[in-house]
Amino acid sequence: MAARGPVIVVHIHARCQQLKTLCDVWLDGYTVGTLAGHSPHWRPVLTEASRQQAAAAEISRLRGEVEEFAEFLGEPAERFLNPDFLSYVTGIDPPELVADLLAGRVLPQVEPDGKDALEKFQKDLFQCRLQFLRRTRLMPDGKTCSLRDVAAATGISYQHVSNLINGKRAANAAHSHRIEDFFDRISQQRTPPSRIPAGFCFRNDGVALINHLAVMVSADLPSLTLKVLARDLGTEEISLRATGGEVSLMQLLPTLTRLRDEKTGRRPGRG
Repeated sequence: MAARGPVIVVHIHARCQQLKTLCDVWLDGYTVGTLAGHSPHWRPVLTEASRQQAAAAEISRLRGEVEEFAEFLGEPAERFLNPDFLSYVTGIDPPELVADLLAGRVLPQVEPDGKDALEKFQKDLFQCRLQFLRRTRLMPDGKTCSLRDVAAATGISYQHVSNLINGKRAANAAHSHRIEDFFDRISQQRTPPSRIPAGFCFRNDGVALINHLAVMVSADLPSLTLKVLARDLGTEEISLRATGGEVSLMQLLPTLTRLRDEKTGRRPGRG
């Protein structure tokens, strides 16, 4: 049995956060309160304009982190920030809108103020996302899934599916989950496979892009970075151990870069 190579252990504070809950509550800017003997009421925490500015700032911050990871990996940032791919995985359409959001040329879409306006917005958003999924997630035979395909796979009546796709009815959480699960199964059969995250059809553009970028910088890119670092340092494994400190892999990148450059003889700044 071959001897194991050296193992480098990096102590890092684990990032534990419910991304969807965090982004949805913070960006949507609404809290739901219930008074004794009354129905739930909606109370705006931030104005619509403030939520747009906050979302734009968060997109800019996350884009910067992606660019830092890309620099460490010696890859162009466009590899990870490709508008066509980001449009495909978030449902933001067209891809040019993704490019504008990343560049800060337009403010992100967020939920409007007011309960009635919010309900209409969510119904229209669900319709757009469902139509997007039908256009982009084709059946294994290459054809667009019919409404009867969706109805048969989800157990939702054909008439109700038709009303959803035509914007005549609003979807509830159960219907949304079944539809997203159906298209998720289709997506995993494609090459390359992809996932449809829970809540896909109800995420506005700001939340959708922030959620995807947040997963990239908290999971996908750190995992890739550690694999590349292990290869460059000639070690079999780099292990992350949680500590009580608020230190992230992003904060450790300059130190890890110097360690790699000293080990490999690379000049600083080269990937």
